[in-house]
Amino acid sequence: MKICSKCLLPENYPHISYDEAGVCCVCRDYEERFKKIDYAEREKSLSVLFDKYRNKGRRWDCMVPVSGGKDSSYVLYVCKVKYKMRVLAVNFDNGFTSVAAIRNLKSITSELDVDFISYKPNFGILKKLYRTFLLKTGDFCPPCSRGVTTLTYRIARQEKIPLIVLGYNPITDMNPREIETIDQKLLLSVAEGTISRKELEDFVFFQPMRILVKRINLPEYVRWDEQEIVRTLGEVVCSEGGFDGEMHFDCIMSPVADYLRKKKWGFGKKVQKYSALIRDGQMTRDQAFEKLKTATDDREPAELEDFMKILDVTSEDIAKVKHLSHLNYKSYNVNFLKLLQKFNIISRDDHF
Repeated sequence: MKICSKCLLPENYPHISYDEAGVCCVCRDYEERFKKIDYAEREKSLSVLFDKYRNKGRRWDCMVPVSGGKDSSYVLYVCKVKYKMRVLAVNFDNGFTSVAAIRNLKSITSELDVDFISYKPNFGILKKLYRTFLLKTGDFCPPCSRGVTTLTYRIARQEKIPLIVLGYNPITDMNPREIETIDQKLLLSVAEGTISRKELEDFVFFQPMRILVKRINLPEYVRWDEQEIVRTLGEVVCSEGGFDGEMHFDCIMSPVADYLRKKKWGFGKKVQKYSALIRDGQMTRDQAFEKLKTATDDREPAELEDFMKILDVTSEDIAKVKHLSHLNYKSYNVNFLKLLQKFNIISRDDHF
């Protein structure tokens, strides 16, 4: 199979093309969008933004959704330590939180002395949503993302918090729409006929709230070097160095999600992530190949058996995953999203 001569994206990546040098269009897009970013100027604008919301008589200046992983933990650190913001840390318990993530959540909120809320939805409903999405689209992850977004906007409204700061990095975290879509309209469409609107209360919210609460991705303003982030968190926040696990180590079912993506697309999340790190100069191509030696086999992950028991799905259900797609269900009109982006209501990489 043909792969990019610069990164590792294969020819079955959606809409991919290669130039005469064998470099893929995703690498070329990176050069146009991200390579010339002036982070010194971006951080100046971030400082102005934080000044706008800091110490305005509210209990909290901003909210940071935290999972126990390195990105959200570093956002919390930057907001509290570097910019002296009064932060509320909010966690959505998706039922699959790892021991390492639980330890990290306790450690970082304690070390930074920030207020912390963890919300656990009805796991019976959450399991029903996971199962429904898996059987209809082949991807069980979107309900978790919808739960996080809904929780943060609701708490922001209730507590009058004007700003939500995320660790989503468009350089490394972005997916083609064919691979992943997590918008609210999709959730409602997939759940229709299976899950009632009452049961969906923790996963949907009044969308115009997005206009009333500012939401930013910190990596769009700050240079996001993953090794430096792990080092900082290990030295300043957690002496045990509990943030250097593999990607998405905060979720115990992450290996299952990666396995399902391999079945559907022929490549896993690590291929995409390492390719992004290569483009961004955080990893060499040889280093990525070495790390992928144990990540690209087709063996079932050890977690798959427990996953199937929890969601009550069969091997036959898992085998059907590669034939399923969320594109068969309703989603937001792309032109509508572009209009919102034009007026800075949402960012280009926002999940609606």
